[in-house]
Amino acid sequence: MDFNIVSLLIGALVGLVAGGAVVFAVLNGLLKKRREEVLKEAEAEGEAIKKEKIVQAKEKFLQLKDQHENEVRNRERKIQQLHDKAKQREKQLGDQQKSLSHKEKDMDGLKADLQQKMEGLDRRREEVEKMHQKQVDLLEKVSGMNADDARKHLVESLKDEARTAAMAHIKEVQEEAKLTANKEAKRIVVQT
Repeated sequence: MDFNIVSLLIGALVGLVAGGAVVFAVLNGLLKKRREEVLKEAEAEGEAIKKEKIVQAKEKFLQLKDQHENEVRNRERKIQQLHDKAKQREKQLGDQQKSLSHKEKDMDGLKADLQQKMEGLDRRREEVEKMHQKQVDLLEKVSGMNADDARKHLVESLKDEARTAAMAHIKEVQEEAKLTANKEAKRIVVQT
């Protein structure tokens, strides 16, 4: 009987070891299969995350590209606006320059006209002075006439001289006023 117990114990022990080995082999196979499944799931999840990250990166790239293109368009539009504004200002300055040139020519014409008139007044003044001198010479020659006639003649001569001088003075004042007005007009035009 002792032999049976020992045999039974050895058989149980061998059965236990063999069962343990079978269980170990089965568990090891299951664990290996599970590990492979987990690895496949991890790889699939990794691929999904990778694809999602690629899609996100593409979306971010497209968003940044659109943003950059919008900024470039805005910058180009601002540059174009500044360019247009500069061209318009340049045209305005050109127009103002032409206008000033025309006004300057007009002023030069007025100056030349005024100069001619002044020269004419100078000639007239010389003529009046010559006539006056002739009359004075004549009076000196005819000093033999009676006092009333000489006085009348002198008064008439003085009246004519005064009239001529007054007319010349009035003309001078008028010309000076025109010149002053032209200068003032030119100053106002230049200021604007």
